[in-house]
Order: sequence, then structure tokens, then C-alpha cells
Amino acid sequence: MKLFNKLRRIWINKRYLGKTGVFPLNDSPTQKLIDGWKGNKVASNMLKVSQFDISRARKGDVNINILTNIELIKRTGLREFTCLDVGCGIGSYVDLFRILIPTLKIKYTGIDYSAELISIANKRYGSIAKFQVGNMQNIPFESKSFDVVCSSSVLPYSPDYNQAVSELSRVARKYVLITRIMVTKGKEVFQKQKAYGSEWSSILFNEDKLKRIMKENNLDIIAEIQIKQVDEERDEKSYLLKVVE
Repeated sequence: MKLFNKLRRIWINKRYLGKTGVFPLNDSPTQKLIDGWKGNKVASNMLKVSQFDISRARKGDVNINILTNIELIKRTGLREFTCLDVGCGIGSYVDLFRILIPTLKIKYTGIDYSAELISIANKRYGSIAKFQVGNMQNIPFESKSFDVVCSSSVLPYSPDYNQAVSELSRVARKYVLITRIMVTKGKEVFQKQKAYGSEWSSILFNEDKLKRIMKENNLDIIAEIQIKQVDEERDEKSYLLKVVE
């Protein structure tokens, strides 16, 4: 059964996530690459992958990236809180929170810069959560509006990530999660990624620089998880940060 589920996950990813890849960019990303998440096939393909992840989570087969995010939420120690999911996609964490941490009372709000993704999220979860179009470099909420602000695999796609970190910190009262990002001890690199039938720009972060930006924006790292070591120079990591005055 485990082999069947593994093969099914591979098939789902191959069909809907598609052929993926990461390629260095010689110049700064074009606007077309920055807007790649708005590609024609992205929303429908992401929906299929997310539906599979949710169905597997119901049966106890949880993706490591999802498990890491849930673990960091638990480490906040909060039992009842407001949560802003920045780059929420189709809003799948509404389901994942209910499945994996059902005893926590979470008032969920999601933003994404793709109107199509927000439309799907509203159709699926609009009766129990709030969604709106928004850019993480200019989050459309007042300062300290949410107890927890999550950004899962989103920060690398912000061309001005210093401003994005500042905004995540601004709208958070207690904690910020910045998860599933690639970091290196070497130089910062702009890249082109392919997935979900589209392509977009992303950033391979210099970890020391990123941590300095976090600190400058009043965020202290209280938990750091290495999801995987990609190679000798690159790691995929997740961070739980506490807002300090």
C-alpha cells in the first residue's frame, strides 16, 4: 500500500506539477517571470496537487513540507489565534489545519496575488475563511492584525524580499513563519523555475543576509528546521520567528 501511494504521488506530480527545473538567470527577472504564478494552467494544476495532498493527509500520509509547517505552528504554543496565510494558493491549509491540528481554534485569512487562485479558494472555503487578492510586498491589512503570519514557499518569488519581510513583520502580532525556502552560504542568485505548466523567477537566498534582514525587521528566530540538504551548497529550510518590540 505504501508503494502504491508513493507511485500515485509521483504520477500526480508528474501530470500536474509537471517537469520542474531551476536555472540561473544572468540578469534581473523580467516582469513576465515575476508574474509567472498567474499562468493559465497554474491554478487548475495546483488544485489537483493540493486535493491529493489533502486526501492523503486525511489518511495519515502527510507531505514532509506540510508536516514541517504544522510542527512550527505547534511550537508557538498558541491554542486559539488569528492566522494570515500569505501566498495561500487555493487555501488548502484551511483543510490541513482542521485535519492535522483539529484541537486548535484558528481564524484563517488568506491572500494571494493570483485572482484565479483566490477565486478557487473562495469557492472551496469562503463560508469558513476569508480570502482576498494581495501582494506580500504591500499586505492589505493594518499593522499587528494577526497573531500568526505564514509564508510557505512564497518569499523566494518576491522581487523585493526585504520589503516582503518587513510587511510580514508589520502585520504580525506574535509570530511569523517563513518556510520552504532555499538558502546557501554562497552568493545570492536569481533563478528561473518551471512547474505547474508555467515558469517564474525565484531567489536562492544567502542565509546570513536573510537572517540579518529578519533581525532588522524585529524578528527573532526561535526555531529553524532543515527540511533537506539539496547539495553541498544548498539547503531547504523553514523558520519560526517571534515578533519583538
